[in-house]
Amino acid sequence: MTCAHQRARQNRLGRFETATQAAAAGGITTIIDMPLNASPVTTTVNAFNQKLDATKNKLHINVGFYGGLVPGNINDLEALIKSGVLGIKCFLTHSGIDEFPNVGEKELNQAMPLIAKHNIPLLAHCEIESEVTCDFSKFPNNYQQYLASRPKSWENDAVDLMIKLCRKFNCSTHIVHVSSAEALEKITKAKKKVYNSPPKPVRITFFLMQKIFLMQIACTNVRRPSVKKKITFYYNKH
Repeated sequence: MTCAHQRARQNRLGRFETATQAAAAGGITTIIDMPLNASPVTTTVNAFNQKLDATKNKLHINVGFYGGLVPGNINDLEALIKSGVLGIKCFLTHSGIDEFPNVGEKELNQAMPLIAKHNIPLLAHCEIESEVTCDFSKFPNNYQQYLASRPKSWENDAVDLMIKLCRKFNCSTHIVHVSSAEALEKITKAKKKVYNSPPKPVRITFFLMQKIFLMQIACTNVRRPSVKKKITFYYNKH
């Protein structure tokens, strides 16, 4: 079994040694590590080599790595891909980490032809921010206010953009953390179109198992209880 969306970072609670031990105990034989939540973030060959050095004599299962797309690293991207990363991750909204800023359509237009050329996937966190009205700042422990602070329209708009660019560049694209029923519908329809690399939705299985009273842990994209069954049905069907 493979976990293709892992964040194992050295010198933190999720460091490579314990992360791979825990994965092995759960029957997972391969994990693929995300490029953020580590310092330096994996957006250059030098940073990638530092991460590889940090794993020496600490791995108990197979481990692969993603590289990152951020503003300003387009000239580093091909060398990073040739160094052996298995895919490229990007955010269309703030990642929560200043070292890993989000990209826009300009950067995607530059990067997607290169990613397609090397036949690896682009993993996109799909939210495009716009103004919202909510009281999350006043009620930071209220999950409904948290939902309102990240409306599904953000996700829907970002998915529209990625479908357009996926079609334009024929670039294999994974839409991560799908939480909007409308976005899932858009992706499903796009997969039926006649182009070689349709977008694919991704959702971490653990989040689909969460109950609403366990949702105090904030994640993005958010877990929307009303669409959980639709997303679960999609993965069971596909």
